[in-house]
Amino acid sequence: MEYLSIEPLSWLGVLTSIIAGSVIGLERQIAGKAVGVRTSALICLGTYLFIKLGVSLTGPESDPSRVLGQVTPITTPSRVLASVFLALGS
Repeated sequence: MEYLSIEPLSWLGVLTSIIAGSVIGLERQIAGKAVGVRTSALICLGTYLFIKLGVSLTGPESDPSRVLGQVTPITTPSRVLASVFLALGS
């Protein structure tokens, strides 16, 4: 079953994000909003992918860089989350 592996993601996380997005989209579609079930499901799935991959890039093996005199990882989860919020807001 190694061919079904999607490490560092999990199938449960993918399924949960699609179900959550579908529920949100169904609620919006019933209310007559523009964004429907498929769009909301894809937005939630994309957000899960970006956040999970951003978190997986910040491990002990990631290369540190100096920012304002402090050693920080190149990619932090807060930066990835801020980028997702910025993309959804525009």
